[in-house]
Amino acid sequence: MVLAGIVSGTWAGGRFADLIDPGRTLEPVLVAGGLFALTTLPLVRGLGELAVARGNASALVLVALFGFFPLAAVLSAISPTVVKVQLASLGETGAVVGRLSAIGTAGALVTGFGLIARFGVTSIVLALGIGLVAGEVILSVALGIGRRRARGALGVVAATLALASAAFS
Repeated sequence: MVLAGIVSGTWAGGRFADLIDPGRTLEPVLVAGGLFALTTLPLVRGLGELAVARGNASALVLVALFGFFPLAAVLSAISPTVVKVQLASLGETGAVVGRLSAIGTAGALVTGFGLIARFGVTSIVLALGIGLVAGEVILSVALGIGRRRARGALGVVAATLALASAAFS
């Protein structure tokens, strides 16, 4: 499910980055990624335990689909969006794509071989969710958002905190 989400998200993120100004789509993608990360934990735990208790293998597949596919798809859409934002000319395509790919691979290595063993998956997913939403709020402030968007950002922060507390339980 995660690999299918990565494939779908990378393709769709690249397509949308070409169709819509990526400066307008980056913030919503960051928020969606953060919120999906925070909803993944309670969803998978709650529904997964129910499916296991009932011995329902089909339900486990659905839990994996709804728990991991959206998160992987949205997070994978971030890379092509950031590439499009950073790409000033076609002459620097290789450098921009190479740099972002290297950063992503380094992050995967550090997470896979260090952070998971040290902090566990739950803490990493929570930090990811909170970090993405906080990053969006910081990006919004840096770009000079208006009052209406500022209220929306505060609502997202409140929802993030509620989801984070639900994920801890």
